Amino acid sequence: MSSDSAKNGRAAPAYVASKAALNAYMKSCARYYAKDNIVFFSVLPGIVYFKNSAWDKKKQTDPNTFNQKLQNSIFKEFATPNHIANFVLSMLNSNNKFINGGEFIINGGE
Repeated sequence: MSSDSAKNGRAAPAYVASKAALNAYMKSCARYYAKDNIVFFSVLPGIVYFKNSAWDKKKQTDPNTFNQKLQNSIFKEFATPNHIANFVLSMLNSNNKFINGGEFIINGGE
């Protein structure tokens, strides 16, 4: 699991660098193992809201920032773990080798 921060740089530098490195590793694996019909892809979610997440804590400690980010989001809601899991399941069930090496940004169009 990666993060859209790997593309937009909107997080701490070490976090962004680690997610960008993960994407490069995935891409290399996708190319290397394609001959064995093993498919690799990465999922780059944006904000994912759930109990005890960073954004749940932000809701408690900085409600103004939380509400501003929520109101500025396209759907006026944050993704949940179920949104991300449903996407991953659909990709796993697709049996489509041409997703190999893909980086799928799941952030509601932000």
